[in-house]
Amino acid sequence: MASGALDLPTLAPGAEGIVDLPEVADATTERWMTLEVAWREAPAWGAAGHVVSRAQAQLAAAPPRPVRATTSGWRGNALGDAVFDRRGGLVRWRDLEVSGPLPELWRAPTENDQLDGQGSYETADPALTDGRGDESTPASSVRWFERGLDRLQHRVLSVERTEQGLVQRVRSMAAHSAQGIETTFAWRLDGDGLRLHTDIRPFGPWDCTWPRVGARIGLPGALAEEHARWFGTGPAESYSDSAEAAYVGRFEAAVDELGVAYGRPQETGHRPGLRALDLGPLHLRAVASGSTGLPGFQLDRHTAQERTGVAHAHELEPAMRLRPRGEYVGR
Repeated sequence: MASGALDLPTLAPGAEGIVDLPEVADATTERWMTLEVAWREAPAWGAAGHVVSRAQAQLAAAPPRPVRATTSGWRGNALGDAVFDRRGGLVRWRDLEVSGPLPELWRAPTENDQLDGQGSYETADPALTDGRGDESTPASSVRWFERGLDRLQHRVLSVERTEQGLVQRVRSMAAHSAQGIETTFAWRLDGDGLRLHTDIRPFGPWDCTWPRVGARIGLPGALAEEHARWFGTGPAESYSDSAEAAYVGRFEAAVDELGVAYGRPQETGHRPGLRALDLGPLHLRAVASGSTGLPGFQLDRHTAQERTGVAHAHELEPAMRLRPRGEYVGR
């Protein structure tokens, strides 16, 4: 909405001062104030304008997003501009071929997940073990593999059409497993768009953490050449151990720039606290649901399963599509 420079008073080392901020107009949408401290003149080791510190304060929260009225409904397999298959999967949005959503609990294990350099966080709180975890138990990724989180099979339990929407219930579990999840994808028309509410609930004797809880949607390969523009946290990826480096704002990056080229392919590119994401003709708006807060997002040419167990980036198979891997089994 506005930006400008403020002068700091001359301060001795360890001293404090007060800077008067400009007046801010009343907010009717979500608003943030960001204060950056930067070098006025170039220090011996860097450049002028280098940001030394950054802080944010939220001035106003986002207002609720009511469902907008619509007069359209079902036309064959089309709900508004969306086309669904007989199993309730989304296969087209306007002119885009898509696939999904699929429930996802997997991420490509990081080196820490594989016990490289420390113990497992499965049975020991890192905050209570100086970050070491439990070095007497298997690595987190070992427990995830043993419980089949990388190889979930999905079966549609029911598909129900309503006048303005569709509700799909899916059961997901690994073969020869006694535990799994049941997911409800509830779609409904919202003005000229669609609104999706996702509910994922566990069943069975779960005894390990989940590396992720989310929904995966496959997109056309042409979108991988687009720039993503989002309102949320950024500009870099952000996880629980790096959240302090992220801040809320509007950002833009090419899809291939969203991840980090680590020495070994692994989980990368997640950005929590998503409010809005634009990718080519797609416009996604996210809202918090109950106590779960805002979702995050991740865009990648490869699935988490494809990144798993690969020692070097050149070993990844060429991928031209942003897509989920996995199919529904049974009816």
